[in-house]
Amino acid sequence: FLGETAFITLLSILVGLGITELILGKVEPIIGFTPELNPLADTQVLTFIASIFVGITLAAGWYPARHLSGFNPIDAIRNKINSSYGQGLLLRRSLIVLQFTITQILIIGTIVISSQVKYFQNQELGFEKEAVIQIDLPGNSKTELSTLKNLLDSESSILSTSFSNTGTLHGNIWGGNYVLFDDTVRHEDDGDIKFIDEDYVETYGLTLLAGTNLVQSDTVNMFLVNETLAKQVGYGDNYDGLIGMVMTFWGNEAPIVGVVNDFNTSSLHESLRPVVLGSRSSYHTGGIKINTERTSEAIAGLENAFNKAYPSAIFEYVFLDDHIAEMYEEEQRFGTIMNSFSVIAILIGCLGLFGLVSYMATTRTKEIGVRKVLGANIMDILSIFGKELSLLLGISFIIAAPISYLLMQQWLADFAYKIELGAGIFLLALGGTILIAGLTVGFKTVSAALANPVDSLKSE
Repeated sequence: FLGETAFITLLSILVGLGITELILGKVEPIIGFTPELNPLADTQVLTFIASIFVGITLAAGWYPARHLSGFNPIDAIRNKINSSYGQGLLLRRSLIVLQFTITQILIIGTIVISSQVKYFQNQELGFEKEAVIQIDLPGNSKTELSTLKNLLDSESSILSTSFSNTGTLHGNIWGGNYVLFDDTVRHEDDGDIKFIDEDYVETYGLTLLAGTNLVQSDTVNMFLVNETLAKQVGYGDNYDGLIGMVMTFWGNEAPIVGVVNDFNTSSLHESLRPVVLGSRSSYHTGGIKINTERTSEAIAGLENAFNKAYPSAIFEYVFLDDHIAEMYEEEQRFGTIMNSFSVIAILIGCLGLFGLVSYMATTRTKEIGVRKVLGANIMDILSIFGKELSLLLGISFIIAAPISYLLMQQWLADFAYKIELGAGIFLLALGGTILIAGLTVGFKTVSAALANPVDSLKSE
């Protein structure tokens, strides 16, 4: 019996290696690189495969081998082996509960990750991310910037152009300490600094809440600040009161001339920070707001202007919303991996559940026949299977729910902006599991309920 299990396991491993070789070349979009499989040259992989072979052979084959080899040969030949439903019931139930516990943990995790990624995509960032193209500036001399800006301003399909150090939301954050004196009170804290031109507010759709916009200057001679900084220094209810106060940042001392709305400068893993905006002569990023009804024309005009301003550079661009989506690529990949594992876990769980129901239908055939002779209807028979399945799925959910909650809370702890783990997520996972389980065993349970009791009782 163990030899048969070992042979099946070996065939499964060989088939698995073949499938793995086929799909490895297609997983790069999911995991970010193309792995290679060469078990004969990799000792670790070979050891792992050997461990799988031995472990599965013993785990799957030892119990049935020991049980079957213990039969009395005379009774077995005379077909007097009694295979009642109660034998090994605890083990069968435990395996089903384990399978569906893992399945429901993965399903809940998949729902949470998908919801979090969707939440990221729909989160208001405080600026306009649609219809904005960003480019890296190969050179930032005053002549180059003026040439590029003048050419872009002449394009009717381009609405506005702005130069800055890092655009809006970016992985490269420039920061430091700001100092602000309010009468005799000294305010000092960390903040982000963005160097921008006078068209930044318009291009990225920021809202000026108080004061005026910056005036272009080659040196830092005025500042804009965001709502968070205003609240941090005690002017959250009186933005106008902050106008005219002198601030120092990176050794640059200048008055605050305006307050803009809060906007995210880094990914949503981080919370809003105080932001200081000032003007200077050199920049690294161009932001171009285009007319989306004339996108192709705008891109062609942008390329033409770029090539004239930087004839020796290669023109490359990215839409701001695509750039933001790339910042959450890791979460999207993790979600895809979770989806794959969930599908595999569901298939394995359904196989185990189908096997259990098939065994129930076989070993309880006469019991079902007697019940039907005594007047039980189809729903009464279906309830026999339903109670069993409901019990197992209920237990697995009770185990899976707190484990999933703790795991997902730990995963979500890395995000400043995150969804709430409400009851709806867990009920959705439970409902999905029940639906999958019902579809898996539906045909078998209905067939057992509709069976003719004469066929099951004629030997009695």
